[in-house]
Amino acid sequence: MRNDDWPPEGRTLHEWEHAGLRCVVCKGTVALCGYVMVPESHPYYGKGYDNVDVRVHGGLTFADGFHSGWWFGFDCAHSGDAMAMAIDMPLSEEDEKMLRGVFFDMRRGERVWEIGDVVKETCFLAEQLAAAATGART
Repeated sequence: MRNDDWPPEGRTLHEWEHAGLRCVVCKGTVALCGYVMVPESHPYYGKGYDNVDVRVHGGLTFADGFHSGWWFGFDCAHSGDAMAMAIDMPLSEEDEKMLRGVFFDMRRGERVWEIGDVVKETCFLAEQLAAAATGART
């Protein structure tokens, strides 16, 4: 578990609790991201995102521990997603270079993820994680 601050200061757009779990929406490098924190008592605590059975947009792309707990997350930077442009997020020169070639075509996607959409998907993730803690199926 790392001692870094989480969620990242200056990138957090919305924080709330859903299904008994802490949730946040943050700005990623090129797209919005949703995260849910599970407590140490949760069966998925400490697991990698590939070892967690949930359905969320694009699949889980993040799992890491911080002093605040173990977080799982997803991003809205997949094929068909309109990245960066939808949230008027300025990109650094370094980010622009990284995007050129690898992600350039994906930035033109049709699916615009607004904050409300990411909040809804994050709530869906929280519900699945909460159900996993009780053995219920969603």
